[in-house]
Amino acid sequence: MTAAISGFSARAPVCTSGVDTRLNYADTRSILSVLVVVDLRQTKGITIQQLADYVIVIGLAKVRPDVDPGVVPSILELFGGHPPPPQGMTTWDRALLYSLYHTRQEEKQQLQDIESGMVRRIAP
Repeated sequence: MTAAISGFSARAPVCTSGVDTRLNYADTRSILSVLVVVDLRQTKGITIQQLADYVIVIGLAKVRPDVDPGVVPSILELFGGHPPPPQGMTTWDRALLYSLYHTRQEEKQQLQDIESGMVRRIAP
């Protein structure tokens, strides 16, 4: 916490960093490594680029591969059975990763910040 002098009282501390407020999580997790097991029988008709981009998104975004991403244009649809699969990471995927890694994960409103960041990157 950074202390400063308040205009109300000469002795009243002022938090100028926002780090030591209740608006932050005290404990966050970091991804130190990712282990992805690929069943080659499931990759028929998939390029190495598609597979690499899929692994990047599920690994870096810690996406659960068993969850349906819905109708968003995403490499996460690679194994969704909705043809044609994307040829690689889409604008949506890039916006997700950029926004995820350019927000502070200790902030309680990180999800809203990610969503706002994605909208700005997809539809500037």
